Amino acid sequence: MKMPHSMLYLFFLLYSLTGGHAVRWTMTVPARVNGTKGQSVVLPCSFTHPQQQSFKGEILVKWIVRDFYGDPIFQCSVSNSTEGRSDNCSDPSAPGRYSLWGSPQERDLSLLIRGLEFSDIQRYYCRVELDRTRRTMYQHGTGTWLHVSGPAEILNLSVVPGPMPGNSSLECMAEGNPRPTLTCQSSAGPVPRSLVTTATDRFRVTVRVPMTSQDTYVCRATNQGRLPSLSACPSLPH
Repeated sequence: MKMPHSMLYLFFLLYSLTGGHAVRWTMTVPARVNGTKGQSVVLPCSFTHPQQQSFKGEILVKWIVRDFYGDPIFQCSVSNSTEGRSDNCSDPSAPGRYSLWGSPQERDLSLLIRGLEFSDIQRYYCRVELDRTRRTMYQHGTGTWLHVSGPAEILNLSVVPGPMPGNSSLECMAEGNPRPTLTCQSSAGPVPRSLVTTATDRFRVTVRVPMTSQDTYVCRATNQGRLPSLSACPSLPH
């Protein structure tokens, strides 16, 4: 059963046990974090709580992706004591990719993500639960947008046989973010645009050009502000 939005929202108020006056949670996260494909990145998250100095129970950290009410991609519990450990952690969607970077005992819930992929471009929500039996929990309302960039990279260069002998084509696929520009050229000069077939999706581009047996071919993939990726294909056998 999902909790009402009001119990989780950014400015969720609690009453202290001793004074009866309203006190407020706070949670600080960046609006956006930039990372690079294949590398690691940290999503910062810190919080405060009016009973943090006296609370000795379990701190449960959750990181949720895409949707405010989504399922956790990572969660970890730790005892709020000097010898508290964070052994009880799980990341069912991608074991080993996620881990705590901060110390929950010091109100730091930051998440480390290893081996970034373009599929990690999502919105991430930081959540903390201090006493699940009393539903003492807090989640940031807007979360952090993770952007992953990557240089142009040629993934595949292959010869595709045609329906007739001598009708072969060169197919080249490249990936990057921003999506790369991909061009192929033969030793005889540029291939006429009318003979080039191009297909694209969010991060990939694929081109196909006709080949002749006497020429060699080079494909070049570029994206903003980065060195090009080059790949060469020899001539077809006679």
